[in-house]
Amino acid sequence: MKKIILLFLVLLIPTVSLAEYKKLTKSQREGWTKPHDIEKIEKAAEKNLSVDYFGKMSQDKLKYFKKYGCPDVIGVWNCRDGSTGQKLEEWIYYGPSKYIYFYEKDGNLHKEETLTEIDKLSMDGKVEVGMDKIQVKRAKGEPSHMDNITGKDGADEKWTYNSLYVWFSGDKVIRVQK
Repeated sequence: MKKIILLFLVLLIPTVSLAEYKKLTKSQREGWTKPHDIEKIEKAAEKNLSVDYFGKMSQDKLKYFKKYGCPDVIGVWNCRDGSTGQKLEEWIYYGPSKYIYFYEKDGNLHKEETLTEIDKLSMDGKVEVGMDKIQVKRAKGEPSHMDNITGKDGADEKWTYNSLYVWFSGDKVIRVQK
């Protein structure tokens, strides 16, 4: 019975949640352009081994690595894919504006999405009207306080971050006060 309840809870966890992000520096990214290091990644992908901060290398990861190079940001999700229950890892590429999601366990591809301009703002730690809750958490982390409210402007929730206040209507930011 406990296993069924646990499985049910895992499947209820949303497929998008805050990740622990590592923004790679220019020198870290450039360090992975040398033939020796690319060979190291190819060998790791053949055997599904972990490589530094890239996690388990797979043929899927190798494909994106060869296509776009080293990711600008790597995030390990604090949630699981709702359909499989597996933890996800995210590679973010600013240039081609791509999110690539891999299963953390084996490095296989989960999905690919396009990075929007508002996503880029959240990556830079900015909160703007029109963002969703995931983008706000990506920008600022977990709020210090969350309140359910009924605002004249349609706000139904307010998040507090020290001296930053963010109001939501549903999942969208409708007002920000710094």
